[in-house]
Formats: sequence, structure tokens, C-alpha cells
Amino acid sequence: MESCELDRPARASLSAIAAAVGAGTPCARLARRFWQADLLVHFRLQYVVASFAVGLVLAWTGRLLSAVVLLLVCGFNALTAWGALAQSVRAGFTESAHASNAMQVRFAAYNVLYRNRDPRRAMGWLRAAALDVVLLQEVTPRWCDALLALAEQFPHRYYSAAWIQRLEGAAGRGAL
Repeated sequence: MESCELDRPARASLSAIAAAVGAGTPCARLARRFWQADLLVHFRLQYVVASFAVGLVLAWTGRLLSAVVLLLVCGFNALTAWGALAQSVRAGFTESAHASNAMQVRFAAYNVLYRNRDPRRAMGWLRAAALDVVLLQEVTPRWCDALLALAEQFPHRYYSAAWIQRLEGAAGRGAL
């Protein structure tokens, strides 16, 4: 296999992509511990494509060790992505098999913004949306008190991160 030499900007771009994918892959494994790492989990398929393409180019340019490392990263991400994709495909088959017994549930997620002190707009939307389940993010104790007005429409409530709210007061964030 004949190798070729790339110009400096091309080498820099390849190195940047390789570094991003190489760093993003192990950092994504820390998602359960750090929310910032959780942001990297959702790009496994992009990691596969990028690491495969850059790995091939590195192999073509004669950088075999870097190419092998990047292709191993590609394989790891492909296996991880395949597990997630296979789960959703199996769930889809299960859903279609039980479609005659399907029940429709209306669900929404709404970020109320913990600094927002006026719940009227959000509460008006919640009343009008005719939802079965709602996830409210960044709920503070003040919001919890205001949301009691919707207790008839949403009789079942669960507050996560309530311990943070008790410790930090109105600055605490959580989900309802």
C-alpha cells in the first residue's frame, strides 16, 4: 500500500477529529457520574462514521498505529451503538405485535427554568395541553407550591432531587 502525504491543514483537521472522537468515547462512559459526559453519549453513530473515515485516511497516509487505534475506537462505538439500536428495534417489534392492545398516552417535557418566578404561562399551557404525563425540569420549591393548583389534573406527582431543593432552597433544581 502506497502512502501519501497530506498538507498541514488536512493533518491538523484529521488530528482534531481523531482527538475529539478519541476523547469523546471514553468520556461518554462517565455519563452516569457527570452530566457533562452525558452530552457525549448521544453521538455514537457519528463517532463510528468519523473514526472509520479518519482511520482509513490515516492508514492510507501511512500512520498505521494511529489508524489501528482509531479503528478500535470505531469498533467499540459500533458495538455500543448496535446495542442501543437493537434494543429500540426489539421494542418496535414488541409494540407492533401488541398493537391491538395499544393505549395512547400523551407525554410532554417542559423546562420551567428555575429562575422563572412567574408560573402563569407554563401552567396555562399545562392546563390546555390535555396531557397524561408531564416531566417538568428545573422545578424549585416555589414551583412545587404553584403546581399544587394542577393537582386535580395531575394527581400523581414525583419530585426527584428534592433533597437538593431542601438543601439549596429556591436555587435547587430538580424534576417533577
